[in-house]
Amino acid sequence: MIPGHITKEFWVDKASVSPSYLEQTSIFLANLLLTKSPVTASEQRNIVLRHTVPEFFGILQRDLILEEQKMQKDQISYVFYPVNTKINLGNLSVLLIGDKVAFVGSKIVERKREGYRFFYIYNNGRLFLNSLIQEFQITGEG
Repeated sequence: MIPGHITKEFWVDKASVSPSYLEQTSIFLANLLLTKSPVTASEQRNIVLRHTVPEFFGILQRDLILEEQKMQKDQISYVFYPVNTKINLGNLSVLLIGDKVAFVGSKIVERKREGYRFFYIYNNGRLFLNSLIQEFQITGEG
């Protein structure tokens, strides 16, 4: 997988990846998972699922479809602004911290500081999303 927007130099070899590759991949996936509207969510889901291990595919697909249905019903859109990352090469994980803003039309209805941990598997030169956990959420004013 090559992140959609490369901002740092990285390397990939048969056995491992650089910390910056993990970081940029997590930001790429976060943009697909956390910045979306009712119009874009379905296509973004399809892109993410192409980079997901089979064991996590069904769970993630179900959760994303449920979220899309709620977004359609409420006509809500989200934008996620990454603030910080903490990379763990030992277990191929990245904690991505950022600000998620919810909109109905052009009106901000909620702001949150959220942290998501992305877990990966590296197999035969390919990085796959293995798990995703929301670690925390701090709600601000809308």
